[in-house]
Amino acid sequence: MRKDLAECGKEFYKRGFPWGMVTNGYALTPKLLEELLQSGLRSVTVSFDGLTPETHDWMRGQNGSLVGLGVKNWRLFSIFPKGRAENNPLLQLSPEEFVRMLEFIKQTRKEGVIKASYGCEGFLGDYEIEVRDTTFFCRAGIHVASVLVDGSIIEARYF
Repeated sequence: MRKDLAECGKEFYKRGFPWGMVTNGYALTPKLLEELLQSGLRSVTVSFDGLTPETHDWMRGQNGSLVGLGVKNWRLFSIFPKGRAENNPLLQLSPEEFVRMLEFIKQTRKEGVIKASYGCEGFLGDYEIEVRDTTFFCRAGIHVASVLVDGSIIEARYF
């Protein structure tokens, strides 16, 4: 969304902050990725919403989603019930679906083809160490900060 993203990233990196970004992938081209890597980008999280490109496109309201090739790590999240997801049951997992997702991650980790893990929200009880590399620890405001497209910094707190 920002034409000057590489410049912004370069400034973070010059000040000693390795930076990463979260994207839906629509504007990420090989040329842009190379530019961002040269400006200090150290991680990219591509948000795939759903199990098919069609689901992702529906969720994002666009066509032509990015399809990952050579992905080595896959971190799955359940949607946080705020914004559009707050009152839309189609966007939230039922308890049974949530357990199925954790079982899927557990099985995928055993297979070893791709390194799958669950996102960073909340403690998962008996599943904790089976679907993550370490136990839950919220890094917001301690090891991670978020800068929005308008330059504002997100407060380190949960809703």
